Amino acid sequence: MSHVRFSVWAQIVFVAVLALSASWGRMPVIEQTIAQHVNEVVSEVFVSEDQVRKSVESQLKTLRFLTSDNKWARPEFERLEESLLSEVSLEKIQSLVVSMAHVAEENDYLHAAIERVSLSSIDGSLVEELSKSFDPLVPDLATYAYVAEEINKAATSDPKFLKTMYDHLQQYEHNVSKVSALQAVKHYSVKAAIKKSLDSFEAGRVDPGFSSFLLPMNIAEATFLDWWYDHKGNASAGWELMKHGPSKYSELETGALPAQFKKDGSAVLVTPPYPENWAKLYASWNAGFVSNLQAYPYHLVKLMIPSVNNFYQEPGQYMYNRTCALYLHMYYLMFRSVDDKSFLKMNLESDVVAMAFSEANRVNAKTYAAQFKKGA
Repeated sequence: MSHVRFSVWAQIVFVAVLALSASWGRMPVIEQTIAQHVNEVVSEVFVSEDQVRKSVESQLKTLRFLTSDNKWARPEFERLEESLLSEVSLEKIQSLVVSMAHVAEENDYLHAAIERVSLSSIDGSLVEELSKSFDPLVPDLATYAYVAEEINKAATSDPKFLKTMYDHLQQYEHNVSKVSALQAVKHYSVKAAIKKSLDSFEAGRVDPGFSSFLLPMNIAEATFLDWWYDHKGNASAGWELMKHGPSKYSELETGALPAQFKKDGSAVLVTPPYPENWAKLYASWNAGFVSNLQAYPYHLVKLMIPSVNNFYQEPGQYMYNRTCALYLHMYYLMFRSVDDKSFLKMNLESDVVAMAFSEANRVNAKTYAAQFKKGA
């Protein structure tokens, strides 16, 4: 049943695209169609602003940022009061969903993969199955996206806040023993990256080869699984990302740079060759990879929030922002599993989606690699 669920989502989206194109006289962008559907579901569930706020509060309690009596767990978290509690609204949730769609649409690699998913299976007869399996998750996913976005914006713009978040979550690390071995390995590798960033801020200098070893190793972990599950196209994208990962050297022709602080000192920049296209390929490759993970839609949300996916002004910051979001996300999944045993039983992985992404990313990998031949 798990494979049917998201193939159905792809089918319904495709049917919606056809219907809208007939009425508008042109083919709408698939990301906008998905955003419209998500926002319709959200508006049907959240009939009052109080419901929106309570859902956001629930997400913050899951992350242990809020206590059971609605107090901030740390004084430093009070800076989130306005955006996450006092002024949160349905309109802001829906605005974020639209922003996520627009940012995804800007990434031509990712857009090509999403289009391929929408065309992977055409059968509009299972609307009821879609409603039962996917739509009930949408409100929870939307408020999780909102909370993750606001916290990640704070963490990636202020190393002091990142340190507070790190210290706060570290006190719950004993719960790692309750997750799968794969999750635990990922947890410790992400933790190592965050710790290295914090050590760099404290020392006031960045190792020029920052992430030049750890990042390719992390990509290799997922690439091996892509290959193991016969998603060879996705594995080829992972290979290109590893092969052309960050280094301590500058390359004028490709735009690669050694690791360094952002000018305002708020982040560590990691700049691989052709950095914007590298980030675009990474986003599409990773979206394909997570489609075969248990809590697929939650992983996808973490990748698509604008503080991660909108990297066009500073592509060298993509990995830093993504790592901060992933660190928070690893704890979120851990806490959800501890708080609700049924969350562990939720299986929404989709081989249909994974295969569609794999084929699209096979092409995307070749497109990225071709830049080096042109520059030779």
